[in-house]
Parts: sequence; structure tokens; C-alpha cells
Amino acid sequence: MNTADSSVRDDAGRGRMRSGRSSSGLVQALRSGIASGKIRSGGFMPAERELSQRHDVARMTVRRALKVLETEGLLRAEPGKGYRVLSRGNDPTRGCPIAFALAEQEPGADWRDLNLLLLKGLQRAAERRGWPVLGVGAAGQKPERILEQCVSGRAWGLVAGIHDAEIIRLAARAGLPVVMVDTWDPGLEVDVVFQNGFLGGTQAVEHLVAAGHRRIAWFGQVDMGVHSTTRFGGAFTALRMHGLGLPAEFEINASSPDGPERLRQLLSRPDRPTAVVALWQPFLRQAADVARGLGLAIGRDVELVGWSSIEQYDQAVASHFRGGRVPPVVEWSIADMAEMAIDRLAARREHPEQPPVTVNIQTRVRPAVEGAGGEPVRPV
Repeated sequence: MNTADSSVRDDAGRGRMRSGRSSSGLVQALRSGIASGKIRSGGFMPAERELSQRHDVARMTVRRALKVLETEGLLRAEPGKGYRVLSRGNDPTRGCPIAFALAEQEPGADWRDLNLLLLKGLQRAAERRGWPVLGVGAAGQKPERILEQCVSGRAWGLVAGIHDAEIIRLAARAGLPVVMVDTWDPGLEVDVVFQNGFLGGTQAVEHLVAAGHRRIAWFGQVDMGVHSTTRFGGAFTALRMHGLGLPAEFEINASSPDGPERLRQLLSRPDRPTAVVALWQPFLRQAADVARGLGLAIGRDVELVGWSSIEQYDQAVASHFRGGRVPPVVEWSIADMAEMAIDRLAARREHPEQPPVTVNIQTRVRPAVEGAGGEPVRPV
């Protein structure tokens, strides 16, 4: 037997054995580097040659390890560029946060009102799992800048209160699980957690019909976005189901400059509506002011139905009617929305292959009360 040939075969065998033994070790080393942040998400892995030299393994071993990490969803092969590190590699057990980007929040400004309540709700829901939340003010920010903040903060998931297809596309490219919250776009294939506007609009009309009302007006938005279309759709459908119409003069766009004046003229008529559906807090307050200005007693001369989160009810609704009758409102829970958003984000991280899911946060009618904290007023 040729000694030189034997030596070559032995070296090749040892190389294969070394490669086989070190493959799992290299996978673990690279996985740990990604989880610790030493290998940053959003960028590309070093070239195969560099990894081979750095870890003293064959390039075939490197190739196998990269394929394993790609299968795990930590990397994505991009032809001509290499392997991109995905945000899924950011480990929540190591303190990596969830990013919450909100379109109505100014960068660097204090979080207030609904924005703050949403942020706090997400923080409470995430803290029960030991996860931090990174608030990102997205008002006026380009999608690339929003994603850059998520990546630099090592976020492993994004709760997006943003109606922008580009940020969803960029997040998907970066391997960042996304859940849209309190907004919705039927053209986007993404998980959504949303107020059940259609159900709420239906419940508002059902409540009024049960109280004997037949002339019901709409004072609100109609086609200004998903909240308006779903709420109006639910209310209109309920009216039709009860054989009631919505005359053109009974449908008032509260966002228009002449909205309050049109409502004043409508409520001044002898055949005025006996009830007004105003499914936004500002429009409910406007409708109440118009009715009071005409000397109409709310609940006796004209009934109103508003809309509010449970968490905002006292400050945004009841305080406007302090000492008097507080109209019924359709209410929903910010806490429930936050909890479901975190649940969906966790599920999306574990099962990115599953089809998108839409979760509607349920609504119910809170009956009218006499003054802040009074007893419910029963329909007559």
C-alpha cells in the first residue's frame, strides 16, 4: 500500500470527522452570537471563508451550520448578498424588547391619553411574560427610520399602530413578527387586533330600538377609515334589520366644519330624531352641547349613544356630564386589546408560517347613568 496515499486518505477522514464533530458546535456558537447581539440583526453574516478561518473549520461545515440556522428562522439567504440575520434571533429571555410603534405619537414627546394607555397596557401584558416594551414615536417618521429604531433596540417583535404597508413589508424582510393594533388594512397579510366596530355599531342601534326609538340619526364619520366604516356599517345594518331607514338629512358628517350646525338644525325640527348615534368621544360631547344649547333634555327629549374605552370612560365621557345624566356608550377594553396583541405576537414568533389572524375586541353597551357613578337609567 502506498504510504503517501494512505496519509492523504487518513487526513481526509480526519477532516470529515472534525467537520462532523464541529458542525453542531459551530451552530451553537453562531446561535449564541446572534442571541447575545454580538452578531446584529438586520445585517449579514460574515462570508463563509471568514467564518471558516475564525472558527477553524472547513467551509462545508460553515455551509451546513448556516443552513441549519436558516431552517430555524434565524437567517435568510439572499442571492448575491449572503445570509441576513433576522430579528427572530433576538431572544426575549435575554431582555430583547417588543417594539410598539404608534403613528400618532411624536418622537421624543411624552405619551398621553390613548397613546399612553395603549403603551401601559402592552407593558403590563408583556411584563407578565418577563418581556420589556420599547415605545417608538412614529409620527412624521419614514418607515426605514422606524424599522431602524426597532433593529437598533434589538426588538424581536413589532406591535404596529401604523397604517402603512411599507413598514409591514420592511419588518417582514427583517424577519420581525408584526401585529397591527387598533388599525387595519384588508390588503395586508398581517395579524390584526382591532376594536369590533361593526358589532359596536349594531349594539348601539339595538339598544336604542329596544328603548322604543324609531327616528335615529348618525353624527360621526362615514368613510374616514376603518373605524368609521365598520361602526357605520354595523349601525346601518341594524337599522335595516329593524325596517328603519337613514334619511340623507339624518346622516351628518361630524368631521365637516358645518357638522354641529347641521345637527342643531336637525334637532330643531318638529320631526327631529329621538336619538343620535355618536360613536366617538368628541362627537358625543359635541352632540350633547348642541342638544343642551337647544334646551333639550338628554335622555328625555333626545337620547345619545357614544363610544369609549373602559379605561377612558370617567375622564373622556362621564366628566362631561358631571352632575347630570351620562348617556349610554359602547365600550371596549384597552387591556384586552393589549393582551391579545402580545398573545398574537408570541404565537407569530413561534409559528411564522401560520396564516394571518384578525382578532376583534368585543364591545358592549354601558347603560346610561344619573351623574358620575349613579345608578343605571332603565329604558322607558
